[in-house]
Amino acid sequence: MDVAEPPAAAEAPSPADGDDSGPSTAGWITLLLRVAILMAALPAMGLLLVVVADLVPSKPIVDHLVEDQSSGRLTAEQYRQSPYGNQIDEFTECIGTTVGLGNPIGTNPLESAIRSPTLGNCETTTENISTYLAGDGLEREYDYYRYWHGYAVISRPLLAVVGLAGTRLVVTMALLGVMAGIARSVGRRHGAVTAAVLFLPFVLTTDFIDLGTEFTHAIGALAVLGSSWFAFEYAARGTSISRIATASMIAGALVVFADFLTMPPGGWALCTALIGLAAVGVHRGRALSARLGVATVFWAFGYGWMWLSKWVLAGLVAGFGTVRDNISSQVQLRVDGEQVAVEQRWLASIQRNVETWWEMPLSRFVLVALVLTCGVVVWRRSTGSGAPGVDVRWTDRALLATPAALPLLWYEILRNHSQVHYWFTYRSVAIALGILAAAVVARIGPTSPVAPAHQRSATHPRTGDAGDRSDHPAERRRSSISSARTTAWL
Repeated sequence: MDVAEPPAAAEAPSPADGDDSGPSTAGWITLLLRVAILMAALPAMGLLLVVVADLVPSKPIVDHLVEDQSSGRLTAEQYRQSPYGNQIDEFTECIGTTVGLGNPIGTNPLESAIRSPTLGNCETTTENISTYLAGDGLEREYDYYRYWHGYAVISRPLLAVVGLAGTRLVVTMALLGVMAGIARSVGRRHGAVTAAVLFLPFVLTTDFIDLGTEFTHAIGALAVLGSSWFAFEYAARGTSISRIATASMIAGALVVFADFLTMPPGGWALCTALIGLAAVGVHRGRALSARLGVATVFWAFGYGWMWLSKWVLAGLVAGFGTVRDNISSQVQLRVDGEQVAVEQRWLASIQRNVETWWEMPLSRFVLVALVLTCGVVVWRRSTGSGAPGVDVRWTDRALLATPAALPLLWYEILRNHSQVHYWFTYRSVAIALGILAAAVVARIGPTSPVAPAHQRSATHPRTGDAGDRSDHPAERRRSSISSARTTAWL
């Protein structure tokens, strides 16, 4: 077992240690400029990508779907049970598979990308394909402009080349690769145990093993993991407020762009938690809580702004009155709409999702394993037998655990959606559990020293943020040590 090199010892704390003055006036200007640029650039980039996806020829996709239907890979069945007992959402996959098909003749790619036509669920999709084989053209069931359908950037080229089965396989391999990559990245900085307790609950106590059989869900998970990985690496290279806000806003926008509202609360929590893990080596106390707060707010802002942008684009094409009525009715339904099996009492959504997670075959065993692992790590560190150079810092660890509450908040806000679709929204419970365990076992060293305010330049030469220490010698030393260290058990 390799032993990690201990973090560089911190010098005597300065009066600013544990606090942070936050961005200066120039820093705030830098932050606002970045936000303004992202508000314009993210929807523009999203629109460009979905237009490119729409330009993929539909004929090869339809030909593959005809073959998939004849071979039984595409049927009218909306939901089925996997061999592992998980419910497979073929309903949503059929919508995603046929996005961009059935446009009236003469529809240009820009309008098609914004309207997002689809052949609908599996019943209507198979009916449309049968009609197509009978000599009639494909006709869309409806325009599904409520979502960006960014997954089509991946799925449409794959469907045109390798068909439905090939798309599922490629997306599965990509999901496994991203999971391995993000786990390695976290393990390199905070230890292999931290990576294990953070991600194994999601892998072992959800339908992770079946996600590739419903590629829309798999691409949503890819967006959650990939955007969080990006935010972690970006924040690890500089923990200024403006960098964290930038990373979080991009991550939130990416999730809403590619996901079908399957696990955004997990993405919100994971991104915020990883930014906290990236910042905890440099900041503590109020400075750390400020960065967690910025990550929380700007992820939500990026998510909401990106979604709102799609609705505005849809209004320009389909009419603002039509889009407003469609969106407002769906928002009202998903927040607190009355449906069978939906309880309006407080905590009902949380209870439904936690109970669903608890009923997974390995949940009890994983929970026991997490408790035992956390207990052993804490005991070893309290007796001095754990990895050297690790601080207890219980207050900061409590702060690192706070993102685990974000899925619970989401469940209560979207009460209807979280109960109607509990059989996949529960995945965020596993992510929250992993965050709690990671906060306990994370390998946190002493924070890098911070010079007193009167010894610091007013603004950082690169970011314009006061108090940014990304170029501080101690942090450069810490960064080089972190990159070179191997993953110890603790």
